[in-house]
Amino acid sequence: MTGKTAERVGSETIATAEWNLVERANAHQRDALRRYVDAVNRKDVDAIVALFAPDGAVEDPYGGTRHNIRGCDDIRAFYTFVVAKLQIELLMVTGSGGNAAAMAIRGHVGDDTVDNISVAQFDDAGLISKYTTFWGPGDREAGS
Repeated sequence: MTGKTAERVGSETIATAEWNLVERANAHQRDALRRYVDAVNRKDVDAIVALFAPDGAVEDPYGGTRHNIRGCDDIRAFYTFVVAKLQIELLMVTGSGGNAAAMAIRGHVGDDTVDNISVAQFDDAGLISKYTTFWGPGDREAGS
């Protein structure tokens, strides 16, 4: 790279040995999100909560209200309500090269579908410290 692009993003790439360390973290994060999807679909709230740090947080616009939930007890209460009604399909999952991973999912609640992007930030222990879901009214398709 040359010019302003090189100044902005740098001209060095991550060395191969370091890249392997990054990919190891990314693989764990992607696996955690796949386990999250599986747990939601099995309606296994204990398995969902186990993915979160004790002071973990969830930010989600479920039901049209942006919920900000913190701590395992409140996360458990939220998912107990949500998973009773929800099935999700994993469309894609990706690492970030850092402490986060994202996934595109399609949620099914009755005949309605909602496409969203969810981002999970991870702590040093590999647990989810914050899980944020992004979608709005235009991402929802009402069933008949």
